[in-house]
Amino acid sequence: MFHRSLGVWIIPAPRTIILKRMHTKQKKALEFLINWGENEIKNRDTDKCSLCNNGIMGLNNAGDALYYAFTEAGYSYRYVNDVVSGGNLGYANKAIDSINKGFKNHFMKPLIKVELTSIRDVFTDEEIQYIKDYILPDLEPHQCHSNAARFAIDGIGDYDISFIEGYLSFPYGLGHCWNKVVNANGDEFYVDLTTELVNEQDPTQLDVWKYDEWQWDEIEDLFDEYGQSFIPHIGFMDDDGVVVKVDKSNL
Repeated sequence: MFHRSLGVWIIPAPRTIILKRMHTKQKKALEFLINWGENEIKNRDTDKCSLCNNGIMGLNNAGDALYYAFTEAGYSYRYVNDVVSGGNLGYANKAIDSINKGFKNHFMKPLIKVELTSIRDVFTDEEIQYIKDYILPDLEPHQCHSNAARFAIDGIGDYDISFIEGYLSFPYGLGHCWNKVVNANGDEFYVDLTTELVNEQDPTQLDVWKYDEWQWDEIEDLFDEYGQSFIPHIGFMDDDGVVVKVDKSNL
């Protein structure tokens, strides 16, 4: 939903509001799925853990959970079969819709849709040439977290540059990182050097959602602590096979 007065996109209503619109069986199914998701995260089943933390409940990779959730909630066998197997897709999708929203909102921090701007509309020609000469050579494909951190840390001129973590094409997209740039007048812009300079694509055509923002010294300290760059709230797998995640709001 686009909120005109705020000028941003607002992600679905909080779980408490969704629960008020749900009947008893839907509430029971949602509670079961939330408990399932929390247990998978606690026990670090990496596939399902990722599913939960990305707020995505797909039939292909959550079939067992759906089956038990709807069974425990007291739905009929035919209903449960339709939901899990997709035997009647219209029927199944309608059954899952509100439960899926509640599941997402339990695990996902609210995201804000932002617009990317080309560096041509933010920096002067001389500044762009500086970026190409002294920053671009150190940027790499598929390393958006490292690239965005480097730009925030290195900086340029009098601009305040921070590190942004989020997603491309939420809710079924990829984790991604880019930068927020604030000029001397206080004007804010979001730029994506990985897309525009490394991949040579138009960043303004991307659909991006902001999850959190880190100042240059915060992201430098974080990456120094773990000895590598990564998308903080999505994380990385360490040498012991444990997924390490850092959510700034929970630090």
